[in-house]
Amino acid sequence: MARDLDDLLVEAFQARQSELPELAQRLFTEALDQLPGDPALLIEITRCLVDRCLRGEARDRLKNIPPIEEDPELQLELARTWRLAGDPSEALKCYLSIGGDNEFHRQAALEAALIHERLGRIEEARDCLPEEDQSPETTLALGIISERENKTEVAATAYRQVRMQAAASPMGTEAGYRLARLHLANGNSHEAFTLLEEIKAKEMQEFPAGREAMIHRQRESEMAMLDRMMELHRLQTRDEESPVWMITGHARSGTTLLSRLMAARGMCWIDEAPAFGALAREMSGHWKTVSSEDLPRMLAQMPSAERDSFSRAYRARLADWGTPPPDKPLLDKNPGLWTLLPSVIALLPGWRGIILMRDPRDVALSCYFQRFGPTSLGISCNTLAGAVEAVSHAYRHWLRFKPMIPEEQYLELRYEDLAADPDAVLDSSAVRAWLPPSCGGMEPMSEARPRLLENPSYAQADEAPHLRSVQRWQKVRGPALATLRDLDSIAKQAGYR
Repeated sequence: MARDLDDLLVEAFQARQSELPELAQRLFTEALDQLPGDPALLIEITRCLVDRCLRGEARDRLKNIPPIEEDPELQLELARTWRLAGDPSEALKCYLSIGGDNEFHRQAALEAALIHERLGRIEEARDCLPEEDQSPETTLALGIISERENKTEVAATAYRQVRMQAAASPMGTEAGYRLARLHLANGNSHEAFTLLEEIKAKEMQEFPAGREAMIHRQRESEMAMLDRMMELHRLQTRDEESPVWMITGHARSGTTLLSRLMAARGMCWIDEAPAFGALAREMSGHWKTVSSEDLPRMLAQMPSAERDSFSRAYRARLADWGTPPPDKPLLDKNPGLWTLLPSVIALLPGWRGIILMRDPRDVALSCYFQRFGPTSLGISCNTLAGAVEAVSHAYRHWLRFKPMIPEEQYLELRYEDLAADPDAVLDSSAVRAWLPPSCGGMEPMSEARPRLLENPSYAQADEAPHLRSVQRWQKVRGPALATLRDLDSIAKQAGYR
């Protein structure tokens, strides 16, 4: 005997609100047997699939739901479901098919504008905004689009207006988050912190015990976002001279080996997607068009406000990509930056780093046999002569810049020593005295576990490291000696025989 349809629907919605998507999907499917082809039930079943993180299956189901243009409310829900399922193109088609002079058309236009904004289509986003609409929703969307255009003053004005119009609503809260983020980006940390404290206090007071589960989820998410922003504030407003730790050196000089050993044995956490390198590439005006020789001079002439902005952006990038436990430091692994350290220090007061050195002749051979892909270094290293020239150029830079760097700001380690006896190197008094006190003692490899943030180079941190010996390239050194002799003088200057 079929169950009563109303009872089924009540139970299904209760299950979904209680975060039981599998039960909700089964109940909605049972209801669909009594209302075959009902678009509202099909949409609810698809939402359950999204809640179960089955987005691919959800998109397949959505393809079988025909447009519901005669019912703008259902068409709006269909568009939102396409968006939740991860297909913005189909979502836009549904949004833009909703016509008429009604609230559904206005809401569809706003949500379509925000999809265009996320896709970077600013002109299309502005075209979608309802004309002469002064509602908080439209003002918030205008602020978001203006922020994407880097019109921070316009965005801040819009967010303040939303907070005045709808301070007690979720829109007012989101406007507060975004305004606080603008304050942080502009260095107005006091205003940001005051605003965040105000929002958090309000949220704590207005978290009622009897609300439905969906509202609880939304509020908990908002509170988590607030905590994240306040953590970012603490990171950005602490002593500007607090150290920024990096591991750097020439490619193939052992930076990955060192970072892997330190992370696996519990000394620190390693960010293997170099935050500084990624941020530097975005600053095309400062990095792509300036030679290595001219960069320190150019940075010395950069206004202090711009340098401070870069430092804050770098710390924010580290915070965005992962915050390690408070008892362990985060080291940003940046191979290749070692020849630009005077510039790095100019941008990041308090910088400290570990420099990995390796016999330049071994580095050249290793680079020659490595497939770097279509990078400038990869192209140079297609031939052994090209690799020798690239390594020679980089080492000469380092040897020239090295006297400019205060000795207390960096520690130089040898790849050969590390490969021969990593325990002896990492437990040496010199390393212990220089690294942050929170590095603590090393764990045995039996207790090692992954501590790499972003794109780890090694899949298993508990495997014994495959250490390369200094003799690795002896087989090819003979035929290559004539070419490698060009590096003899550089090797001697670097302390190698």
